[in-house]
Amino acid sequence: MASGGWLNDDPWIALASILESAKRADYSHVSKLRQWILDKDSDPTLVSACLGLTADAGLNTDLEFLAELIIEGPNYLRIEASLAAQWSGVLWLMPFMLEASRALGRRADRAAIEANIANLLDPIEGEPEFYGSDLSQIEYTEAVDSRLAELKNILGSDEVSISGGGRPWI
Repeated sequence: MASGGWLNDDPWIALASILESAKRADYSHVSKLRQWILDKDSDPTLVSACLGLTADAGLNTDLEFLAELIIEGPNYLRIEASLAAQWSGVLWLMPFMLEASRALGRRADRAAIEANIANLLDPIEGEPEFYGSDLSQIEYTEAVDSRLAELKNILGSDEVSISGGGRPWI
């Protein structure tokens, strides 16, 4: 891609350029993706791609943007941003996901976010603890908070990324 492709008016070309830059460890342009994430006229596929790259290659300020979307965005972006937060695997985003799942009115929307939480906390093998459980909302919140505290203690930080069952990304 040509240098400066991230400035292109075509969002797909800009996205491709930002991805190429990220592959070379230049994450400085990821925040440009916000304009298409927030544009209500953006193609949903573009929004998902921008959120995914934000989660994968974003700096801390980009992950903070995800947290803002999860808490304050319109419902469709709260759910999409929670999925992106799952792909990032960063522990400190989990309380935002938990809060969004409590705040959403539709059961299907809450279940979507709970699936993202389960994909991070439930082991790949064995019975799920964090999805499809019979826990009350209070018990579920306490179980997630307890597991997060345990992982933070084991891993030494909530800034690490985890995957199925709390295994850290290496």
